[in-house]
Amino acid sequence: MMGIFVWHKSFPFFGKKFQNLEFLSLFLLSIMNSAPSFAQHEELRQLANALYSAVSDTYDRKLYNLATRDHGKIRQTNPETIEMLLTTLSKSDETGRKMRAYITLYAYSDRDECRLASDFWLKHFIKGNSMKPNKKTTVKNTEHHYFVLFNAEYILIVDIPCFELDQQAWKSLKKNVLKIFEEPLTSALEINCKGEAVWSLSAY
Repeated sequence: MMGIFVWHKSFPFFGKKFQNLEFLSLFLLSIMNSAPSFAQHEELRQLANALYSAVSDTYDRKLYNLATRDHGKIRQTNPETIEMLLTTLSKSDETGRKMRAYITLYAYSDRDECRLASDFWLKHFIKGNSMKPNKKTTVKNTEHHYFVLFNAEYILIVDIPCFELDQQAWKSLKKNVLKIFEEPLTSALEINCKGEAVWSLSAY
């Protein structure tokens, strides 16, 4: 159980750094119990397994090295992660390649921590960009198609290399992602290969 944190100017770390709200956000995340409960983590694994089961006739599943993904500074928010790489079993008629979908779940201990992490991440987003909720934005230098779900206690990211993107395959996969992971208050952010960002579902 997290203890009560009392803020006072006599606190030894009080100073200029703590006047920076972004530094404060990271500090708060570091002292909160960021590890999801075993039950929550297991539930997310079951959801990931359910997604694979829904598409296993057309996709292979593997783990991947999280360090290879450019997800901005989200990993500085100290989440628990679940990673899964889905690769189509056959090559696309559209691209002549197999499509790889990197699926990552960043999980937090509660709603407040997840919201704090989301706010920090949007300011330190992919490829050094920053995002404003529910605002149409162009993300510079993106080489991937991104789909992000902001849920109560976790953030889900799907990213697909643009040169492998098969529109029909993605449309089908997206439908399954939403069927399994969408919650009543889920917010969605999709960034296409032109860098155009569109928010949908519930307001962030």
